[in-house]
Amino acid sequence: MSQARPPLRLLCVSDGRRGHDTQSLGLATALARRVPTRIRRVAARGWGENCRSLFGGGGWRETGVADLIIGAGHGTHLSLLGASRALGCPAVVLMSPSLPLFLFDLCVIPHHDNAPARRNIVRTLGALNTIEPLPGRKGREGLILIGGPSAHYGWDETRLLEQLQTIAAHTDRLWHLTDSPRTPATTSRRLREWAKACRRPGGLRYRHWEQTERAWLTERMRQAGEIWVSRDSMSMICESLSAGAATGLLEAPERRGGKLRHTTAKLIERGGLTPFRCWRRGRPLPAPARPLREADRVAAEILRRFFPSLSLAPEQAPCDP
Repeated sequence: MSQARPPLRLLCVSDGRRGHDTQSLGLATALARRVPTRIRRVAARGWGENCRSLFGGGGWRETGVADLIIGAGHGTHLSLLGASRALGCPAVVLMSPSLPLFLFDLCVIPHHDNAPARRNIVRTLGALNTIEPLPGRKGREGLILIGGPSAHYGWDETRLLEQLQTIAAHTDRLWHLTDSPRTPATTSRRLREWAKACRRPGGLRYRHWEQTERAWLTERMRQAGEIWVSRDSMSMICESLSAGAATGLLEAPERRGGKLRHTTAKLIERGGLTPFRCWRRGRPLPAPARPLREADRVAAEILRRFFPSLSLAPEQAPCDP
């Protein structure tokens, strides 16, 4: 009788930022869907301890054995290298690192960061996430996700409200509406006032981001048949497409040189993402033919590169970028 294969021992290095931890957890859970995996989360460490690890002076070894180390965010980069050297296993960095690319065994970098074509680089459509599609989705509700001004997009809250009013008047869905830490206070106030005054068949519920737990947002994404996202937030766009929902793109003024345009165009071409102006002219708002599964694609690539002897669990083939 063959013995059960020991689990893949995965170390997730965290800088304490929720968005970065979401990316690491998205990849970790994608790995766990394929092979037995033991996931441990540890905090990033300081310069001194990491340098001792890099130059053979110890550090990190008390964490025990690991087969793979992953992390996202500039605060994790030196810890990834220090832990990798001390524990003797590959280091995978998510997003473009602040240290030279060749130092990491694998760099998982969004297309819009224009990473060079190198063997240790995998390019993705946006950031990884933890969202999975819900089998048997009913799709009776809708979700509206509002971001705010960024390095790539300006902000026009009057135009934003006009788009939302048009969308809300188009269907009798129950709409859930939430904003984000980047949403200007004036916009949040107008959203709250609009939702309170809105009288429509399906209803409109506003929820401020400070009262929005991650579990609530994940469940709303998985249940929604239709999601509208302001185009400044690539992470929310990718999460909506990962949930398998028909996703609409709310317009925002684009700043000169905005580098998200190329990735957004690829997602529109892929299907399932429809700009507001196109929908307004009569184009349907279809769900993606297949959910966006970048975490699964990266997980499969990691296993192929570093653990080729592990047998993969049956899984829907992840899409190419």
